[in-house]
Amino acid sequence: MNVRTLALALALAAPTPGFAQEAEPPSGHKEPVIALAIELFVPVLGHAYAGDAKRGIAPAVVHVAGVGLVIHALNENLNNLFNSEKDSRNVAIVGLAAFAVGKAWGLVSVASTVGERNASLVVEPTPDRQVSVGIKVSF
Repeated sequence: MNVRTLALALALAAPTPGFAQEAEPPSGHKEPVIALAIELFVPVLGHAYAGDAKRGIAPAVVHVAGVGLVIHALNENLNNLFNSEKDSRNVAIVGLAAFAVGKAWGLVSVASTVGERNASLVVEPTPDRQVSVGIKVSF
């Protein structure tokens, strides 16, 4: 086998530059599923994973306030179990709504944060950029 045939075979077997770029995410890339899972269980921590913990504080405050209102309503209902004058159902409903809104806001926000971070890592091609093909052989 001559050198030209070997060079042609290696050039055809080598991956194209587009394939190589798609195979490996850029350094610092964050997985949206991981960020969503973390944010689902621990508010603000998913945002910290995504790289912007401050952005998760407001949804977490709404979420925690909702939990506090629900706990307060349950406590009031248990304390006034035999007293039918006080009813804390409205407080509990507002608490559940705040809990749900805070959780949904946090999940949407963390997905947006991860998307923005990953988009900032992508290097856009410019018209003056040249493309070259290289072959890496290791034994």
